[in-house]
Amino acid sequence: MKAKYTIFIISIGFFIATACEKLLPVSPEKNTVLDGTIEELTTAETTQFLRGDAAFTKVFTTSTGLGPLFVSNSCISCHAGDGKGHPSTSLIRFGQTDETGNKFLLMGGPQLQHRAITGFNPENIPSGASQATFIAPSNTGLGFLEAVSDADILALSDPDDKDNDGISGVPNWIELANFLTPKPNAITKNGKYIGRFGRKAGAYNLFNQTVNAYNQDMGIVSAYSPNDTYSREALDHKCRACLWSSQIIYCCSRFLVDFANHFQ
Repeated sequence: MKAKYTIFIISIGFFIATACEKLLPVSPEKNTVLDGTIEELTTAETTQFLRGDAAFTKVFTTSTGLGPLFVSNSCISCHAGDGKGHPSTSLIRFGQTDETGNKFLLMGGPQLQHRAITGFNPENIPSGASQATFIAPSNTGLGFLEAVSDADILALSDPDDKDNDGISGVPNWIELANFLTPKPNAITKNGKYIGRFGRKAGAYNLFNQTVNAYNQDMGIVSAYSPNDTYSREALDHKCRACLWSSQIIYCCSRFLVDFANHFQ
């Protein structure tokens, strides 16, 4: 009787385990996961990725450089799951009306910092400034975009939509920030280079884009972007901030370096 009882219990347990296994969701294919690494990383590259991944989820405070004005206190809050943003975490850009430039850069532009630390008031959009709302884009695949050559971008340019696909994209030629180094085989035009990232491709590479995001989204100053978004003055960069590593799926560029070495 005891043996039959034991067999019965084992059978029930096996049945439950099998049934539950069938009810569990299937693991996603590796190539559909947004926050994984590219394949065949070395140990050093994997370590770099993990440090960068931790930085992306890091919540900044006043003691680690947040503010005084900011949009959010972490990267992940606007790029949930390393994907695109949500209307609740949208960004507002203001002051840019045409190619002549933003006339409100000394009044808080180009990005509205609608939050502030204790003792400070958040920004308001100045009277007369144009404005537009944006949702943070997905990070997935951006490193591969950076790997595309300037020559290929120019070859794909189609300002007159001659192929009738409804797209008439043209490159955006920008001036490089003083901390940037042109890519090998970069193509120039009147001293300017092709932008690739950010609104209307206003950033040259992922390094440039991330520096801008730390400063404009979280108010964090650095050796690369030392001006405080509140006072517009250059401050000592005492915060310790890490940029995303260079071998992640969505940011596999060698330009994404670890800021930690600069903020000891």
